[in-house]
Amino acid sequence: MAKRLATAKSNYTPFEQPTPQNVDHVKGDHDKLVSDEGYDILFEKSVKCPCKQLDRNKTHTTCVNCNGSGWVFVNATTTKSLILSQSKQLKFGLQGEVLNSGQISVTPLSGIVMSENDRITLLDSVGVVSEQPRPYLSDTGQVILKFNYIIKSVETLFKFISTSLPLQRIEEEDYEIDGNTLKLNADKFKTSDITFSSRYFYNPQYIIVDVAKHVRNIHLRDELGTLNQTVYPQLCIARLAHYTFNQDENNIDNG
Repeated sequence: MAKRLATAKSNYTPFEQPTPQNVDHVKGDHDKLVSDEGYDILFEKSVKCPCKQLDRNKTHTTCVNCNGSGWVFVNATTTKSLILSQSKQLKFGLQGEVLNSGQISVTPLSGIVMSENDRITLLDSVGVVSEQPRPYLSDTGQVILKFNYIIKSVETLFKFISTSLPLQRIEEEDYEIDGNTLKLNADKFKTSDITFSSRYFYNPQYIIVDVAKHVRNIHLRDELGTLNQTVYPQLCIARLAHYTFNQDENNIDNG
């Protein structure tokens, strides 16, 4: 007679799928967090400068509208935004160059809509940068040095004479700061055919290079089970302004 095989009882119970939960977004809570923890910023919207169409889509460094960047920035607004540095997430190119230097994430207040190439300036922070400014003569014949950023103060300013001579330091009394320019002493500087190099302090300025969430509309159920549409805040990626342009053309680097 065949023996019956014993059947062991199993204590296994099927895995229960969790009930899907909605992640609530409360506009007031978000805006309070940004207001309490965020940075004061100057937010400017970007418009492509028409000068790029004049010469096969090339920018013009002499354009008074875009200053050679190819973009005009309008509707400046002071607001708040969460800022997070991404320096711990560096990406490297084939030649070992850092591809995302000076990159941050930006989360604005819920009523602010940012787009690629918009510009933000951190009003509470100060950075330092080294740059070779672009000299030119004003209508009155004064030599003016034009920089990429608005200058808070100058740490050093040198004039290049030749490769066989040391750099000549320009003293503070020989120039005047005016926005993103230095106006040189007219009695000592007669020509713009000179090369200068400077290290100066400025408010860090960034260009939006990516908007991570273009589609932000979602539906959430309220306490009564009714679906309501809401819009999540933006998450943008921005990079220091001089990294978004050709560094060889702008002669600029981090200090």
